[in-house]
Formats: sequence, structure tokens, C-alpha cells
Amino acid sequence: MKPKTVLITLVLAVILFTVTWWLAEKSSLPVHRPSSQPPNSIAAPVLHETAFPMIQDAANNLGRNPASPGANLVVLTELRSRLASLPREEAVAVIRSVLRSGLDAPTGLDLKPGPKGTLNSAPSLRVFLLDQLRALDPLAAREIARGILEKSTSPDEWALGLAISATDASPAGHEFLRDKSRQLATNQEWQGEPTAGFLEAFDVFVFNRDTEFTPQLASLLAQTNNRALAHAAFLTLDRLVLVEPAGTLGELLKNPALMQGREATRSGYFARADVRDAAQRAILEGYLLSPGISASELERWAGTYPNANYMMSVNLLTSPGTPDGAEIAARDQAAFQMVNAWLADARFAGM
Repeated sequence: MKPKTVLITLVLAVILFTVTWWLAEKSSLPVHRPSSQPPNSIAAPVLHETAFPMIQDAANNLGRNPASPGANLVVLTELRSRLASLPREEAVAVIRSVLRSGLDAPTGLDLKPGPKGTLNSAPSLRVFLLDQLRALDPLAAREIARGILEKSTSPDEWALGLAISATDASPAGHEFLRDKSRQLATNQEWQGEPTAGFLEAFDVFVFNRDTEFTPQLASLLAQTNNRALAHAAFLTLDRLVLVEPAGTLGELLKNPALMQGREATRSGYFARADVRDAAQRAILEGYLLSPGISASELERWAGTYPNANYMMSVNLLTSPGTPDGAEIAARDQAAFQMVNAWLADARFAGM
């Protein structure tokens, strides 16, 4: 064999060996194939195979026990525990998916506010899940809540939607909350058969300090054929007087007809006025000197003033507080001095 032929043969042998070795090494490495799913969708099959059926099972169990709130509370408690066992991102994703799907089931429970901005019980699976979502991802919950408040869903969903929307402290958020809370309260269908959530939602007016809604609340208070609604309006007005006394009492003073037939209740509101504040003192004097006020209403006011009765409750948004003993004593002393001054004032001579 010629030297040139030998050289070529050797080169070919080296090339063949190199290619054979490279192919063997390549077959032992993991093969990467481009995914057709977006980068963050790895949890999608998990949601489909485990998390979503978990909620579907809960919905089925709730549907089998529509008149068994005790059993349904157990179902929801178990579902809460199972959701808590999921990674946060996965729990948020599946809850958002279910809320958008329309899946729901009644629980037979009332909407009851609990501590630290949570619910002790929920009337439906959707309300329960929305409450779970606001604990896991407040911004995602607000997005869902705003969508709910753009539709006529249910008063209970609206109640929780309003509470979640209240986390937006911007001027636009304040206006949105004001408009939607008024829309709820004036919904005649929901007024006719008020749910617990509908009534709890009146706390939004206190949170928003919406004294301009005082006339409408006074009108609801006058509905003797709907005691639950009237009581909710009474409590809301009373608590508005506590947080915005001048604004609320000023609205009542401007239009005495608002409380026609509820004069005793009105006297209790005005008995909350703190005369240490000049604005409240002027409004109270205007009330006492009103030509239309009756002797019986004045007597009722005198028997209550200064009104230091407080009702404690767990609310959707606000936490009612009570003054301490020193504050009550200081207010009582100021009221006593003011009454003595009125007795010496010629304007009050005919009272």
C-alpha cells in the first residue's frame, strides 16, 4: 500500500471513530424540546388534576346538604385546610379560575364577619373562596371584587366585594366604594328579602363616612314593614353620628321631616352631641330651638343626654370603640355646664 493511501485510510478511521463516539454521548444526554406552554404554566396540570377537583368535590358535598349548615361548615373547614396545604401561587390560581368559572353551591350559612378582616361563615362557595383569596392575594381579590360589583350577582357577594374594594384608599377607590354601596342599599329586590350579607354591607357607609347618605338611611329607618332593614339603618345612622357627628346631625337638622314618626330615635342621636366641639354645640342648639320639636321629644332627649350608650359588634370593615372613664367624665362635666348656661340663656326660657 502506498504511503498516501495509508494516510488517507488512517484519517478516515479517526473521523469515523470521532463521529461514533459523539453520537453515543449525545444519546445519553436528556433531550430538550421547546415547550408550547408559557413559562409560568407548569402548575396548570396540577390544578386540573388535584386542586380544581378538590373544590368541585366540596361543591358537590355542599349541594347534597343544602339544609345542613353544620355539615356544610365542616366541608368548608376541610376545604380551607386543603387550600392552605397548597403552594400560595397554586391556591390563588385555582381560586381565581373557579370564581371565573361560575361554579357555586349554597351553604345554608349566613355571612358573618370575623376577626382581622375575615369571615366566620359564608353563605355560598363563591363567597367563601373570595374570602380565601383576599387573605392570599389582596390585589387579585380586589380585581375579582370589582368585576362582581359591575354585575348584579348577589347581595352577599356584593357585601364582601365592597369590603375588599375598601382596600383601595385612592380618591377613585373612595368614589367607587361610595357609588357601589349606595347602589346596593337602594336595590329594591335586595331590600325586600335582606340577607345577612346585605345588612352587614351597611357598615361600608360608616367606613366611608358617607354622611350625605343620611336622608336615604332615615327613609329606610322609617320602613316599619321591614324590621331587619330598619334596624340596619338605625345602627348605621347611630354609628355615623359617632364617627361624623357634625355631618350626620347637620343632615338631620336640615330636614326634620326625615325622622317623622321616629322622633324618639332622633332625640337619641342628638343626645350624642359633644358640646365641647363648637360645630356640634351649634347644631344641638339649633335642634333644641327648632319650632317643630315636641315637648315629649325634648323630654326624651333630656332623659338621655349625654348619650353614652354603645353597642359592640364585629363588622365587615369598622371596629367600634368606646371612650374610657376619663373621657366620659369630661364629657359629662361639659354637658352639665352647658345645660346650666342654657338655663340662664333667654333663648331657652320657654323650654
